[in-house]
Amino acid sequence: MKYLVVGKGGREHAIAWKLAMSPLIEKVFIAPGNPGADLNERIECIHLQKIDGFHIANFARENQIDLVFIGPEDPLADGIVDQLQKQNIRVLGPSKKASQFESSKDFSKRFMEKYNIPTAKFKTVSILRDGLEYLNIWNDQIPPVVKADGLAAGKGVFVVETIEEAKLYLRNIMDNPSFPIKSGKVILEERLKGKEISAFALFDGNNFINIGYARDYKRLNDGNTGPNTGGMGCISSLDLIDQELKNKINQEVFDKFLKGCKEENIDYKGILFAGLMIDDNRNINVIEFNVRFGDPETQTLMPLIESDLADIMMKATEGNLNSISPIKILDQTAIHVVLASGGYPGINGEKIETGHEISGDEKLSEMNDLYLFYAGVNVKENGTLTNGPGRVLGVTAVGDNIGHARMKVYEGIEQIKFEKCFFRKDIGL
Repeated sequence: MKYLVVGKGGREHAIAWKLAMSPLIEKVFIAPGNPGADLNERIECIHLQKIDGFHIANFARENQIDLVFIGPEDPLADGIVDQLQKQNIRVLGPSKKASQFESSKDFSKRFMEKYNIPTAKFKTVSILRDGLEYLNIWNDQIPPVVKADGLAAGKGVFVVETIEEAKLYLRNIMDNPSFPIKSGKVILEERLKGKEISAFALFDGNNFINIGYARDYKRLNDGNTGPNTGGMGCISSLDLIDQELKNKINQEVFDKFLKGCKEENIDYKGILFAGLMIDDNRNINVIEFNVRFGDPETQTLMPLIESDLADIMMKATEGNLNSISPIKILDQTAIHVVLASGGYPGINGEKIETGHEISGDEKLSEMNDLYLFYAGVNVKENGTLTNGPGRVLGVTAVGDNIGHARMKVYEGIEQIKFEKCFFRKDIGL
């Protein structure tokens, strides 16, 4: 079989890498992919005139593609799945209607409220004056989290320390044309305490199976300080949370989500990523839903999956997930660390450095249980160069425990050099 993965980041590289391991797979294409992923002989990046339903469908027909998997949120929100289905292309991913769980935080929060999925208290504001007045009467000592309603590549959530800072971000999002994050709606949400966990499940419209659990490091700097980013690193292991909590997440989140989708006539097929906060009393609250694999969570999940991902994806499109056993996960720990360009994430107008030569990345192939996933790179005759919006590449290590994996991943990173390289040094601590 031949599969096509839509997207270009480290997430899509990791998915394509895992699919290419399947004995069912002849070739994996990525549109557009990135030149780093193209270094794998079983993966081929393709350059279409436009990443939309029309051009992808034409490529799929001409190249006898058996399944198209949509990686990032933007094409899902634009309705690419609906476009491909109308042209009889087998595709895995939620419809435009279903993608509102990510493309509109207000839609998602109201759905959770309606179907009794635990989540933080919130207020949606669509008029700046109303939001400022609401902040003036905020009666909690801890100020609310400020969230732009729409898609923002992981950069639309602002965890603030004061009410004045909350007002500043509210004004920036709603009324500052030079601010990079813009939205006509803003969610002001109770700030939760606890440990964050990302839980992943794959749905086929009537059933779901668990894919895995991870902990993402969103803040830019060590110690979880600085602005939110698309993700600076991640950890995953079988024992990240215990079985009792896994059962609770299924009952309180995924079961209720599926029931709500049926009530709302939403045929949900694809990945659901539930960002969770779990407090000291083991209470669960959903911070957000995403309608795709996370980045960089995927780069830790893929090396741990023993099951055949190509077969699982095909079963999901057929509505047959109930015919397969639970996914087999290695009883090991994976750690992924992102290497970013100087200036990332560029929230305050910083220039993101690009065009710098990368050295040492080829050495990682010689190191056991280390995996390199490219994101923002370009390949020239003289080597690999930094490119794109900030996250350049990431290194994943698999080890027997967290300490073992940490040692290996940072040993691997020491091999890689490029000008203005930036990464967190506390992933997994």
